Formats: sequence, structure tokens, C-alpha cells
Amino acid sequence: MVLLLYIFKKTLRRFRRLLFSFIILLATCPLWGQGNKIDPIGQIGFEGNLEVHLKDNQIIFGMDASLFGKQMLFTVHDKEYKHVVWKRYKDQVLLEAPRVQSLSKTIIPQNQDPDINHEILGVFPVMDSATSRTVYIDVSELFLNSSLARPSSIGTTVMVIKTYVENAKFLDNEMIVKVRRLLAKGKTQYFDTVHFSLFLLPKPMISREYDHRMGFFAEDENSFINHFPRHAKACIARWRLEKPNSNKVISKPIQPITFYFGKEVPEKWKPYIRAGIMEWAPAFEAAGFLDALQVRELPEEDGGWLAHSLHYSLIRFPYKEDVRHFSSNHGSTVKKVTDLRSGEILKADILIGSSYEDIMDNYFVRCAPMDPRAWQYPFPDDLMGELIQSIVAHETGHALGIKDANFGEYTYPFDKMRDKDWLEAMGHTPSIMGYARQNNIVQPEDSIPPYLLIPKVGPTDIYQIQWGYGNMEKNSLEDLVRLQDSVPWYRYNLNLFEVLGPGSGNEVVDNDDPVTSAELGLRNIKKVIELLPMVTQNEKDNALLERLYDKSLRFWNQEMEQVLTLVGGYTIQYKSGRQQGPVYNPIPRKQQIKALEFLIRNAFKVPSWLSHPEFSLRIRYSSGDETLLKYQIKLLKRVSSLLRLGRIEQMERSGKPYNGLLKSIVSTLREGMFKDFNNKQSMDFRTLDLQRAYISTLLEGVEQHKSNLESNNGNNETPYSSYIQSVFLSELKILKLNLEQGLKSMENEIVRTHMQYCLELLESVP
Repeated sequence: MVLLLYIFKKTLRRFRRLLFSFIILLATCPLWGQGNKIDPIGQIGFEGNLEVHLKDNQIIFGMDASLFGKQMLFTVHDKEYKHVVWKRYKDQVLLEAPRVQSLSKTIIPQNQDPDINHEILGVFPVMDSATSRTVYIDVSELFLNSSLARPSSIGTTVMVIKTYVENAKFLDNEMIVKVRRLLAKGKTQYFDTVHFSLFLLPKPMISREYDHRMGFFAEDENSFINHFPRHAKACIARWRLEKPNSNKVISKPIQPITFYFGKEVPEKWKPYIRAGIMEWAPAFEAAGFLDALQVRELPEEDGGWLAHSLHYSLIRFPYKEDVRHFSSNHGSTVKKVTDLRSGEILKADILIGSSYEDIMDNYFVRCAPMDPRAWQYPFPDDLMGELIQSIVAHETGHALGIKDANFGEYTYPFDKMRDKDWLEAMGHTPSIMGYARQNNIVQPEDSIPPYLLIPKVGPTDIYQIQWGYGNMEKNSLEDLVRLQDSVPWYRYNLNLFEVLGPGSGNEVVDNDDPVTSAELGLRNIKKVIELLPMVTQNEKDNALLERLYDKSLRFWNQEMEQVLTLVGGYTIQYKSGRQQGPVYNPIPRKQQIKALEFLIRNAFKVPSWLSHPEFSLRIRYSSGDETLLKYQIKLLKRVSSLLRLGRIEQMERSGKPYNGLLKSIVSTLREGMFKDFNNKQSMDFRTLDLQRAYISTLLEGVEQHKSNLESNNGNNETPYSSYIQSVFLSELKILKLNLEQGLKSMENEIVRTHMQYCLELLESVP
């Protein structure tokens, strides 16, 4: 009896320990529903059933058979996403990223590689089957060591052994997994957090066919399609905006496009951020949608889960204003997640990362003479808010599917750029999606309110949204595109690897008279430089003075670059095969010569207020750091660049108005660069440097053919055509003769020595 009692007590103790262990196991798996053989921690609202278990740094899925073959997105927040399907193969479950069948009747390959049919993201042995329909797999490797989540910093590795799944969360048709990982970079180790998402895709929305004449992204933002002005089979990227009654001309959408403020957005900027997004509301009204846009606070919930959900598009504020050495060149951007089947934008986070320093400096060098608010650093909040609003309006355009490009530039009438009524109605640039920046050609005496100097959503943006989101048949869409034939600022062109003309420039006010615009711009740059000592007088050192002067020089260079786009430049209108006329129209000959003459007077000869302002000795002690001269030499080389002269040669082939233009351009440049030889006065030192740069540039072009013939690489082609080289050689011969004749009467010793050196450079010229 005693023995039986002892056995009973011992068995009871074992049972209690087993029961306690079982309770502990349940307590460590608290998230989802109960009832299967491997105790689940939760249940997701997919069409079917997905269970997730966290145990001993393992993450285990219990998958219902109904999930196999379903189209899903596997997303690494802020990094990458892929279309995926789960497949059962014998005693394994595969996670595949297949090629995507687009509604545009084309197949989108994985990683831009047409040879890959299915990318295998994971192979997971079946651990157990609770029922004939549910299988359990250990997917830890997918989250703890995912190739999609590689650190972006070079030389950084993931310490997988110390990486763990912290938690999981389930939303409508979505599961989010939070992973805490240890990173190592050199001798430094630190933790970061990565959020993964598994999202069940909805039925594809109705797509809109990509058109290279319009400014929308194709659905695959990484595709080369987006970087060349060519037709392609693709869907545009856009949101799913649907009307309850499609027959209504205008109505509220079933589901508006909603952006949520991230927790880190400063309260003082929220009204301006909201206003920047809502600038697009009239565009959607023109497309037939009332209240299509909403801006809300993120729901008070959950420890940050919603920010990483595909159901929530956030306005984020990653700018680290108070962190020492934080780079000032971090710009703002948009990160989108798109259903590649239809182009539906599922999530678009707006990241406001532009540095306050850059925002203020760029406005100051353009608009300080017209806006006294810019005379104090830092700017007052009302001015900063207006500038942030403009940035947000631009980024919102990306979030809606529109590219960075040149929209309607070189089309607005110059005489309207200082007209208050025009600026109120049309703005100084037709689109917020270009890079025209603020209106710097307005003069202080024009009394234009400062808010009209800042870019806003314009008529071309409204036009783009009408085409992208309006409920139209294919013929109506084509009619809308063809408005570009009569409304030139509706035209769009990509800024390719070369700037093809004045409609493709950036950073300055774009209108149909770049030369006169630059003349007005120079007036304001002079006023800006005169303001610098007063604006910086309360600074503890001269760093701000030096920075703003350097930014003023950079802006001066951008003004000169815009004038240069006229030389060898074209206007551009993309066309279909049915549209008549050329795509590329040369800038009239007289305008090209006028632009070059302007550069000779204003870029290659500069006033002392620009090169040596009164405060020079506060910021400069040597001519070795001659920023302005570097800009001048770069401009000079670009006048005679291969790409530009190749375009001019093509113009000559097109007809009589352009016959001899290449010779005229190079001759005008030579005459302008060497007209200052005078035996009674010395020349500015930068003129001597520019003359040497001119000779070196032309000699390099002439001698390329010889060097290629003598090389052993078998490349007997020369980048410059024989015609261009002949023009170069002709000009060098004339220059050599002029130098030889001028040397006889030159009395200035420095200039005489310079001329002798130039002749030595020209020794190879017959």
C-alpha cells in the first residue's frame, strides 16, 4: 500500500510538471486562435487559414491548403517587395516569386531577368499535419536571414545567431512580422529592426495602358521603360479610385487616397504638409472625384504596427535636424508598393528628408531680394512652412504615380513671369513635378507677393491626373493626349543622359526666353551677394557667408547652363506614329547665336561683384580654390562637347537655315575668347586660363583620331566626326595665324608670354 501511494505521488508530481510546462508553452504563444495539434498563436483573415507560432526563436506557420497558389506580396518594409505564391510539393512547401502576368498582356520577369521563371525564396520541410488541409512549416530562415533584407550599408553583415523574431501582428489580409537583428560593421555591433509583411492581394483593378507621351510611371518602377521615351506594353502606376456609380460625372470615391502623419512629424509643419497634399484635390475634381484625398492622424493603437502595414501610407519625417554631421544632401522621396499585375499603388510613404539648410539656401539665392523674411537665418516658421509645402506637393505627385521630368518647360510666355494675375492662376512653371524651383526673375519693384514665387501644383499636373485617373474610353484618352498639339505646356519630356534643349533644363525658371530671363536673374544674384554681409553679420564665424556665396556661384552657373541649352538645342514633343511632324525641332539659328554671344559677355567675362565681392578676404586666401573659374571652364568645354556639336551637325543636315551653323558657333566662340589682346593693358587671369582651355579642348578633338589609330585596342573610330574635326582644325589654324601676328606688336610681358605658350600648344597644327 505504501509502495502504491509512493508511485501515485511520484506520478502526480510528473503530471504537474508536465501540465506546468504545457501552460508555459501556451503562455508563450498568445497571438492567434486555438485548436490545432501545434498550438497556434493567432489566425489571419485570409481566404483560408494561416496560423503563426513563436517558440524558441522559431517562427512556425500552419498553412491551410486554400492558401497554396494565392497571389500575395512579400514585403520588406523600406527595402523590397515581391509577388509570391506558396506551393505544396510532396513533403515540402515552396515560397516562389514567379514572373508576373500583367494586365497589359505582357510578362514582368523577376529581377529584370527574362531567364528566371520562378525565384525560390524558401524551401520548407513539412513538420506536421494537423488535418488533411493544414501543414506546419518552420519559416524562421525566411525572416531571420532573408536575402531581401540585406543591410544597405556596405560592409555591414547580419549576425544571424543573435537575430530573433520579436513579435507578429495581424491586420485585414495581412500579417506583419517584427524582427530584431544584430548588425556588425567592422568592430561595431548594433541592433536594428526590420518589418516583414505577407499580404493577400485583392482582385486586380482595371488598369490604364502606359503611354510614353504622358508622365506616369510604368507599374514596375525599376524597369528601363521608365527611363526612355518609347512605347511599351505596361500599365501605369496609380491608385484604385472607383465610383459607387460609374455613370456619375463627379462623385466621391469608394475608397479615398489617404495619407497618415507619422508619429515623428513636427506639429508645426502639419498644416503645411496637409496643404501640400491637398493642392492636388482640384486635379482629382477635374478627373471626376470629390474628396479623393485625405490626410489623417495615425490611429492611436499598437506600438507602431500600422506604420509598416500596406493598408497605411505615411508621411514620414526622417530628417535629423539636431544630429551632428548628418548630411545636408538627403532629399525627400517616396517609397511605393505596387501590384505589378495592374499598376495599383497599394502604399506610398512620403519621406520628407530635405535638410533645412538646403531648403533655406536654395530659396535665399533665388528670392531674398523679393522676400525680406529670408534675411534672417534660420527662416521664420511661416516661410519654412511654405517651402516644405511645395516639397510635399512635389513628392505627393510621385505618390500618385507621376515621374520627375520636364513638364511644359520653355513654353510659358516670358512676359507673364512678372504678371501677378498670371502667377495666381497659372504659376511660374506649369508643373510642380519639374525642377524649376522658385521664381527668381521677378524684380523687387514688381511687388509680387512672396507666396507667388514658390512652385505649386499647376495646369499640367491637373492635365496629367485627368488622363491618369479620369473614367474614359481609349479614344477619349487619345484625344486628351493630343491636346499637347495645341497646348505646348502640356508636353512632357524625360531629362535623358544629355540635356537636349531649353525644355530639358533644371534649377531655373523655364519660359520661352532663357536669355532675357538670365539677364534678370543676374540682377537678382547681384542683389543677393550685396545682402550677404548684412544677413550674416550676427554669425559667430564666416561659414554661412562662405556657404551662401558658394551657393550663389552655383546658381549663377545654373543660369548660364540654361542659356547654353539653346546652343545645339531642340524643342521636344513625343508623338505616336499617327501624329504628323518631327519629334525634335531645332532651336532657330539666330537664337542659338544670341545665346552664345550672351555667354561670351556674361559667362566668360564676369564682373568683380561676382568674382571678388567686398567680403572676399573674409572667406578666401588663395586663388587655388577658384570655384567660379572651374564653372567657367566647364561651360566652355560644354559649348564644344561631342554631344552638342553632334546635334548641330545633324541640324545642318536637316536643311538650309542651319547650313554652316557648326562653323559659325565655333568661330563665334574663338572670336569671343581671343578678342582682348591689347598691348596697353593686361588681361584678367581667368581669361588666360579660358583661352588655354579653349585650345586644349579643340586640340583633344582633333588628335583623337590619331590616338585611336595608334592604339592597340583595334578601335579605329573617333567620337568626333571628320566634319567636326575639320572645323576644329580650321579654327585652330586661324587662331595660330592671329597669335603669330599679334605677338609682333604685343608689349605686355605677361600676355606676350601667354601668347608664346599658346603657340607652343599649337605646334602640331599645320
